[in-house]
Amino acid sequence: MEKKIKIIKWLLTFGILFASTHFSFAAQLGFSPSSLQRTVNSTFSVSVYVSSTDKSINAVSGIVSFPVDKLQVVSISKTSSVMDLWVEEPSFSNIQGTIDFEGIVLNPGYTGGQGNVINVVFRARTAGQAHVSFSSGTVLANDGAGTNVIQGLGTATFSIGEAVEEPTQPTPTPSATTPSAPRVTSRTHADEEKWYNNNTPEFSWQLPAGAVEVRTLLATSPNSTPSVRYAPPISERKLTDAVSDGTYYFLLQVRTGNGWSETGRYRINIDTKGPDPFTINFPNGSQGEEGGKVDITFITTADGAPVEKYEIYLDDVLMTSLPAQEEVLLYSLDASYPGNHTVRVVAIDSAGNQEVSVGAFTTIRSETPVVVPVTYQKPPRDERFAFLYDAADFARAHPEAFLVTLIVLSLLAITVWYRYAIFLAAIRREEEEAELVVEKSFAVLRKELHDYIATLKASKSRKKIVKERVEFLEQFDEDLLEAKNIIIGEVRDISRLTDE
Repeated sequence: MEKKIKIIKWLLTFGILFASTHFSFAAQLGFSPSSLQRTVNSTFSVSVYVSSTDKSINAVSGIVSFPVDKLQVVSISKTSSVMDLWVEEPSFSNIQGTIDFEGIVLNPGYTGGQGNVINVVFRARTAGQAHVSFSSGTVLANDGAGTNVIQGLGTATFSIGEAVEEPTQPTPTPSATTPSAPRVTSRTHADEEKWYNNNTPEFSWQLPAGAVEVRTLLATSPNSTPSVRYAPPISERKLTDAVSDGTYYFLLQVRTGNGWSETGRYRINIDTKGPDPFTINFPNGSQGEEGGKVDITFITTADGAPVEKYEIYLDDVLMTSLPAQEEVLLYSLDASYPGNHTVRVVAIDSAGNQEVSVGAFTTIRSETPVVVPVTYQKPPRDERFAFLYDAADFARAHPEAFLVTLIVLSLLAITVWYRYAIFLAAIRREEEEAELVVEKSFAVLRKELHDYIATLKASKSRKKIVKERVEFLEQFDEDLLEAKNIIIGEVRDISRLTDE
């Protein structure tokens, strides 16, 4: 009986172990690559991955720790991530040495090995062993209960060595009879120090007298020997096949009757890929209050042409252009208007290549009214009214003196007006007196004239002569009346001018 009980216990134990082995599910978080060697100041990319080959998962989160004295995070990219949504945008701190992420996979979830979660670009800061690990991590099964199926958290070790300069080979001393090196120029890559995104460079040179052959070569080393020969000699060459990114040297020798010349060298720098992908981070959250600010941080690197500047667009409007730096850049966005907003950061390298990162934030309406400041722009100065502008500037600069000046001018204006009013009253009096004098004078003349005409009409002698004189005097009377009216009209015109 005891033997049967032992057998039953053994079978139960075996069955439980078998069931747990067959039906347990395990997931892992790790790094790829988990080890590599780099030199100080170099950059390299590391993938944070999740593996779950036997169970569908729908959520991954974790905190990565790294030594801040050895490594610096340059950027985080979500490109090609198996995550569909992010509960918390991937973020990092080069002060605390942490990277945080939390993402979700929609139904039917993710099943597979080494599914990329995020890509992290590190910069090596100092020599030594840099150990990277997970402070915490969870992987939730897509089973309706959110079972944590994490079994292992990987680590990575990166060996960082001091940068070593390659020794330069001594340049052989040419003999006295060796022709000098030809001078090479490039229309497409005019500056040997600059980077260009043109990968079909052109070169040209002047052939010396007596040239019979040339040989050329495009090489990565300036000490290579030209080997592609052209006879008769050519004076230009265009590379029609696209040249891969990097630094190259176009080498040229010319053969004359004195033999081969020294080697002419022309360096070109080609970069067509642009800066590395990067992410816009919101260190204080992607939600701001109306009238406030929303902070963003970003940085990226480039393998060839260095990053030159960043252009920041808010809702497709260029806000600013910032020069590139080695440290993470911080910029505060205006959150004056409620609603959803899009921010776009364009990284531009010295070759003109671009890499774009897009983020979004929300501005919530404030409970208190927000006054958006309006910048007053001074209108352009019209020199026709320069004295008015000068007076306004004087009033703003010296308000007390301007007030005193205004009072004095006002009193002066009142005095002038008062004197002018007295002058007008005197003119009107003189006008009335002149009109009265004219009336009286002409009345006397006309009365005497009328009396004389009456006497002539009463005379009976020399009727013909009397009649002619009477007609003349009557006409003269009419002329006097017209003259009187003209003089009075002129006097009244003077009065009207003073009234105006």
